[in-house]
Amino acid sequence: MRLMQRWTALASFSFALVLSAGLVFQTGCQGDAAETEGDPSANPTADDTATREEPLAPAKLPDELWDVSYIGGKKVGHLHTTFTPGKIDGRKVVGIDQEATLSVSRFGTPVTIGMTFRSRETLDGELEAFESTLKMGPLPNISRGVVKDRSLETTTTSLGKKTTKTLAWNPAWGGFFAVDQSLRAKPMQPGETRKLKSLMPLATDVAVADVTLVADDYELTELLEGQRELLKIKVTMKAGGPHDTEQTVWTDRRGEVMKSFTTELGGMATYRTSREVALRRDDAGSLDLGKFSTVPVGNINNPHGTKQIVYRVKLKHANPQEVFEHCPSQQVKSIDEQTADITVVAVGPKSPAEPAVEPTPPGDDDLAANNLIQSDDRHVQQMATAVAKDETDAWQIALSLEREVDRKMAAKNFSTAFATAAEVARSLEGDCTEHAVLLAAMCRARKIPARVAIGLVYYPPQRGFAFHMWNEVWTGDRWVPLDATLGRGGIGAGHLKLVDSSLAGADSFSAFMPVAKVMGQLEIEVREAE
Repeated sequence: MRLMQRWTALASFSFALVLSAGLVFQTGCQGDAAETEGDPSANPTADDTATREEPLAPAKLPDELWDVSYIGGKKVGHLHTTFTPGKIDGRKVVGIDQEATLSVSRFGTPVTIGMTFRSRETLDGELEAFESTLKMGPLPNISRGVVKDRSLETTTTSLGKKTTKTLAWNPAWGGFFAVDQSLRAKPMQPGETRKLKSLMPLATDVAVADVTLVADDYELTELLEGQRELLKIKVTMKAGGPHDTEQTVWTDRRGEVMKSFTTELGGMATYRTSREVALRRDDAGSLDLGKFSTVPVGNINNPHGTKQIVYRVKLKHANPQEVFEHCPSQQVKSIDEQTADITVVAVGPKSPAEPAVEPTPPGDDDLAANNLIQSDDRHVQQMATAVAKDETDAWQIALSLEREVDRKMAAKNFSTAFATAAEVARSLEGDCTEHAVLLAAMCRARKIPARVAIGLVYYPPQRGFAFHMWNEVWTGDRWVPLDATLGRGGIGAGHLKLVDSSLAGADSFSAFMPVAKVMGQLEIEVREAE
């Protein structure tokens, strides 16, 4: 069985994005059709204009910056930012380039991921163009955008597919680095509150976030080289629902971010440092994300054959009832704001006709191809149609496809962060995420609605729960779980579900954020089993 598991405001958010998915995040927008959100020609509203009443005074930019990030006291990566002033058509502009490197391991297997964020802006922070690249599978996902006449035109490329999208854009809004530019151009004062809008990277997609900065006071702050008196600032970025994020940054009197911290992922601290420290190999890659994120519970006998288990779950900084899915296979009963009992039951095609929670029928995205689940790919379709050729029953076809994925993917490993279904159909290797996207794609190729489920599964070698991805298929009147890493023809009560997703478009990002909210702060206790 194989499990998934702003060094400035931007960099630590980007690391959270990758790590929250257990190194399994790759976004693509569905199809090749253009999508328009809002009216690109619309005038800014009064509230929009208020986010930046006048252009910020140009700040003196450094040539380069280095930052380093730690989780649990172990180095997980570094960031290099460079600033290149220039002129285009007589206009003074600045190119900002960030290169991020993340190095961890997963159950002993080293994994390295590269991210780049590039932006061309005016000296007062007005965005002109951007590019972001994330390489987690065999091929990179690339998102590019250019501002034209109060609209932001973006193109996302994933495995050769291109998707275009147009967002209404206000020149007063900032790009990826708006928070850092605002702080650098006009350092905040104790007690001050500041609001602005900025572009938020969602892997290879983007969103516009409402940003609120609330300054506390100067305090003696621990840094890598010792203590310094720095201003503590709470930064909240809201782009809607699970896209929201919050962190604390500490700035010097020039407005430079010297440290940042987020409680998600078990607590990640990021520090401004030198090139030598950032590139030093000391303990880089020593964090084993698989072991770090496993939640110990002790021994559970036959977890995947057990019909029902009641778990007591506790979260340090969140309400379990708002984090864990309430669905036919899982009922969540709140005990208090941090505790809940979760009853998990095995669901099959012949389970009771009246489940405790009414199932939600599939939508168009659960049957359509997208840039992550390419059910229209030639290799995927060949694999899908070669199995159970004469079978017409959706459940029996799905069972045969689950067994086929389990059988075909003999090269199971943790070295790939997240490959797409089309890539997996060619390589036939990977862990739970690769099993899940391939099975979903094969089911859709056979006209069976399928989606992924993201949560935790009991992992006997660690005697605990590890983050995991599996599938749910629609059999006509209900969603029934399958797990191609097990190949058992369904699952028992050994899975705890956080969310389900079709992995279509930008909403695929939403599926992984609950992982960040529980990683490093979850406790699980078995109360009853039958």
